[in-house]
Amino acid sequence: MAFSGFLFGMIAGLVTAGISFFALSLPLWTCLLIYSGAGAFGTLSVICIGYVLQDHRSDCSPAEDQRTVVG
Repeated sequence: MAFSGFLFGMIAGLVTAGISFFALSLPLWTCLLIYSGAGAFGTLSVICIGYVLQDHRSDCSPAEDQRTVVG
């Protein structure tokens, strides 16, 4: 989950910085700020979405009303 977030954030930051530099003709220092901001936002959003969507059920705990091997 963290690796995919890092990868997505890096690609998202690179794309937005490239668009801002080449298409919008912004200065380089602004593009570097956009790169870090968009990369951090992309990384955190993928990690948060992955955390929300993961399965939180515990399959190890037995049900209360069923009999187990030990009684």
